[in-house]
Amino acid sequence: MRDHGDPLDRYVIDPVTGCWEYSGGRDKDGYGKFKKNGKNVRAHRASYEKNKGPLLEDDLVCHSCDNPPCINPEHLFVGDHAVNHADRGRKGRQAKGSCHGRSKITEQQAIQLRLERPGERFAKEALGLSRTQYYRILRGEQWSELHA
Repeated sequence: MRDHGDPLDRYVIDPVTGCWEYSGGRDKDGYGKFKKNGKNVRAHRASYEKNKGPLLEDDLVCHSCDNPPCINPEHLFVGDHAVNHADRGRKGRQAKGSCHGRSKITEQQAIQLRLERPGERFAKEALGLSRTQYYRILRGEQWSELHA
């Protein structure tokens, strides 16, 4: 088998952001990836382990730069799902409203529901909302970013 060198040597430095953008293969989400001992490895995890130390299997390696192909160890930190979600929320990267992939209604429809309160039956038949979704919207538990 031919030695192709260290896969982590495949990157280009972005002079503006300081990101080390992995130039090897990428997965569907844009994260660098390569095979090591027959297993798929995410490049940012490998970079963290090489430069900062071992990881537990459940550890997530998060990006302070929010750039999936970045393997700069100074842009990487360890967390769990709660840490990753809190980081996403703090940075305003949480999909909200009609941009959320599971949204059934538009911002305008949510505002209209709050203002007009047409009833559960309308919400279910016309908009495809469950009873629970309808009342969460009215109470501001869903679509809380809207001010109606």
